Amino acid sequence: MHISLETQPTETLWEGVLQPPQGTKGIGDVRAAIRKPLLWADGQLLGETWQPPLGVGRMHLAKLVFSLNTTARTHIVAAEFCLSLGMPGALIFDAFPREQTVAQDRSVTLEFGPSFKLANQAEVSVGKAATTIDYGRVIPVIHTEGLQSARLCWRYAAHARFPLLGDRVMLAVIALPPGVTTADATLDLTVTCEDRVGPIRLGPPQDDRHQLRWTVGAI
Repeated sequence: MHISLETQPTETLWEGVLQPPQGTKGIGDVRAAIRKPLLWADGQLLGETWQPPLGVGRMHLAKLVFSLNTTARTHIVAAEFCLSLGMPGALIFDAFPREQTVAQDRSVTLEFGPSFKLANQAEVSVGKAATTIDYGRVIPVIHTEGLQSARLCWRYAAHARFPLLGDRVMLAVIALPPGVTTADATLDLTVTCEDRVGPIRLGPPQDDRHQLRWTVGAI
């Protein structure tokens, strides 16, 4: 199987103006959109004969996307995007991108093999069932926190050549416990901006947070 993430359509889960914490004066010109995750089940990617690791049930590959837009007078210096799973025993088995501290403005092709790990295509053994993924261009600077747990966050920092505007695409491998076919999940976005008054943290309005819930494994 071959997946090109740059051509995959996605619906919008939430879109609007980011707000500061309640009771705090904020910036009104930072807009964001969070796309509805796209999911591929283990059998779609590696065939129905593939077996999960010991102690794991079904597994899914999720494409996650958020986008940012603002005016010239507001500078976005950082963004944090988090995926949280609400099912006991469910965890984020792997993710991409994971750690990047230098500019690599190039297209990346990943391979998704029987270990259910995401790796650069050159690092995967040939001759085994696998799915190749055209990820597109990797944007620095980023690091993650929470791998192999129920909550994982991607933390982006602004780069002189790559401002934090436009789309950001992430991949997460979600593992469900044995006997479980679906799990509740939540997305969250926090953006740090700087203007004349200094840094301020923004996020989706509290009244809209329910829109960021979705279900892993739902048909």
